[in-house]
Order: sequence, then C-alpha cells, then structure tokens
Amino acid sequence: TVVLKFVALDPCDERFQREMYERTVRDNLTGLYNRAYLLEQIGPLCERNQMRGLGTAVLMIDVDHFKRINDAYGHDAGDAALREVAKTLRDSTRSEDLVARYGGEEFLIALPISSKEQAIERAERIRSLLAERCIRADRLELQVTASIGVSCSTAGRPRTINSLITTADLALYEAKRAGRNLVVDASKLLAEGQRRTECCDALAI
Repeated sequence: TVVLKFVALDPCDERFQREMYERTVRDNLTGLYNRAYLLEQIGPLCERNQMRGLGTAVLMIDVDHFKRINDAYGHDAGDAALREVAKTLRDSTRSEDLVARYGGEEFLIALPISSKEQAIERAERIRSLLAERCIRADRLELQVTASIGVSCSTAGRPRTINSLITTADLALYEAKRAGRNLVVDASKLLAEGQRRTECCDALAI
C-alpha cells in the first residue's frame, strides 16, 4: 500500500519555512552563507562547472590586522567592518558564485572560471575595492585591506575540494607574510616548491 500526502502551504507558511531555512545557512552577522553550507555546496558547484566545461577558483580572503580594529575601536567597530567587507564581496560577485564567511575575519568565494587569469583578475578587483572602501562605524571612518589566496581547478585538470581550499589557504598565508593587501596565486607557490625539491634532489645525487 502506498500512501501519498500532499501539503499546500499558504504564502505565510511558505515565507516562514523559507526564513527558517535561511537562518540555518546564513551567518548572523554578515548575512553571507555560513561555513557549513559552503562545504555542503562547493562540491556540487565544482561538478556543475565541470559539466559546463569550466574550472573552479577558490578565493580565501582575510581582513588584514583585524585584531587592531577590535583593540583600538571596540568590537562594534569590528562587526561594522566585517559587515562592510561582506557587502563588498556580495557587490563584487555574481549569482552563480558561492560567497561565505569561513570563520572570524576570513571569507571564501568559490566561482566558475574559464582560466586562471580570470580568477586572479577577479581577486585583484575585490582586493582593490576593499582597499578603496570607507567603513563608517558610529562616528568613525575606517579603512581596511585584505589579503587573498587563489587556488584554481581547470576543466582539464580537476582537483579535490580539500586540495583547492588547502592551497588557497597556503597562498593566503604567503600574502600575509609578503606584506598583506596582496593577491597570491597558489600555483606559483607549488611551482616554486617543485623547483626547490628538484634542486635538493640534484644536490643529494
């Protein structure tokens, strides 16, 4: 025996269900997707991109010297800065891009790309927009910058989600080490690491 049950929601119920769902997948402070939703959706995003003959880029973004803002002006100013950064990221991305607060002052964007150069160009644009934006918190006016690590998977050379995120994070660390307010391409780090390994092997031989 098969029992079918049909439920028709009225507009109020539908709105309520939608609001409840949004609360589970959104970050309370910034309104961006949260980390759990990002990790759930980034795999399907990569698969869709692959089917369309596109690659996927992961941009790991971290606000520079964020602790100084909290220490100097208080957590309300820090929260205002994070909200403004989130707004800049939303304004700089498309509907098919996945934008999330990854944790603390760190954000992640996953987006379809046709080339690595396109990903670097998008990252540079975001970095520039953040540096130019004036953030107002109460009577304060603040300027923030961000460091960005970029990792790419192309249509011809797909990579695992873990690899994309890990290498983007390594590139972000290098951007911080190199002076901040920079975009670093993870593939250049990997190529440099390969050259060093080959040099060490040659010396050992």
